[in-house]
Amino acid sequence: MTESVTPVMMSQADWTDLKHSIDEQSDVLDDGAVVRTDEPDSDHIFFFATAINKPEGWKYGFREPITGSRRTGAMVGLAQRDVLSGLVELVVHIPVATQNLKADYESGIGDMDYVSYEIEADRVLSGTIYDHVWLGTEWRRLLLNCGFRLD
Repeated sequence: MTESVTPVMMSQADWTDLKHSIDEQSDVLDDGAVVRTDEPDSDHIFFFATAINKPEGWKYGFREPITGSRRTGAMVGLAQRDVLSGLVELVVHIPVATQNLKADYESGIGDMDYVSYEIEADRVLSGTIYDHVWLGTEWRRLLLNCGFRLD
């Protein structure tokens, strides 16, 4: 279940410039969604939804503190760059979904066995088609806002 996003090849220099732009601007997307990097040498960029901008049908809270922001949000996914090929891949990854499922499982609300829980945890962690569409849209917005051309 992935959104059709044309793969992007990025040189190490372009990736570094993109991450630097994110670190310099507190709200580079300027639309309610938030992007953050972690360590300077990391090959990941993290995307957070907020109450202002979230995937269609979003049913989770926004309780995760976002470094360098007054907002709280929920991680929807990340862009990760392969060091050898330069290929950037978008990965939907929603930790809050598995946290909610785990709470339901442990409280007995979900009425499922452990195998069913594990299968459902994998499914909710990888999101819905709307989460994939949202991540692709925010990725393109990030590139445009940071001066990259979309060919």
